[in-house]
Amino acid sequence: MRTNGAICLALLGAACVDRTPVTPTANSVIVEAVIDASTTDMRVIVQTTSGAQSQQKDVKGARLTITTPDARTLVGAEEQDTIPPRFVGAVPVVNTRYRVSFIDVGGVAPGGRYLLHITLPDGREVDGATTVPTIPNAADATRFPVLPDFKRESDTLSLTWRSAPGAAAYEVFVSSSRASFSLFADTSVALPGRAENSGGVAAFFPGLAHRVVVSAVDANYYDYYRRSSDFFSGLGIISRLDGAIGVFGSIAPVASYSFMVR
Repeated sequence: MRTNGAICLALLGAACVDRTPVTPTANSVIVEAVIDASTTDMRVIVQTTSGAQSQQKDVKGARLTITTPDARTLVGAEEQDTIPPRFVGAVPVVNTRYRVSFIDVGGVAPGGRYLLHITLPDGREVDGATTVPTIPNAADATRFPVLPDFKRESDTLSLTWRSAPGAAAYEVFVSSSRASFSLFADTSVALPGRAENSGGVAAFFPGLAHRVVVSAVDANYYDYYRRSSDFFSGLGIISRLDGAIGVFGSIAPVASYSFMVR
């Protein structure tokens, strides 16, 4: 899963993606769950909040299940970090996650519809559904062909890829040892060497090796992450979960590249 601490790998096209934390109404449940078709595991974050970021708390003891396209039930295993809870600014770091393995069912099924159900210890329930995009050519997503050296001051990274059935959009994710950068696109992207996101973080850094992963994303993922939200009210966010704020979405890598920036 590519998400804040869990899924960023979660790349992309017209604008940078600001995954701004939201401040939901009091006593809300927050869920972040993304199925990545290129992996056999997913990790799900389940939290509650009273309406203030500093009050976000991990949920322990929940029962989490994923129902596969062939009606088999996978149960999430609760995992705890060994370090005590920490804070980044006013936001507590996640220390509890739920791990779901797809190994026993042969991996993630392209084009398959998956159902999420969570029962919290206090009786509240969360439901969601996602249909995984189909990878046009799985080999393209895993081989990381090496592109010519990229000159940050003068070059533009121009890429195109085949459309994927079930994709609402494509996420373009650029990463190096220094930072990561992502945006949404259609079936092509032209990223100038001096591109930055809205926070001023550069996409490319001279002297470093970079990787680019293009992933097809479903409508749940796209709608949840393409819009920033109001810090205090949470307005602007699009969530299709029943019983929670957040996302149950899916992604499927369609192309990957590596290159050196000069």
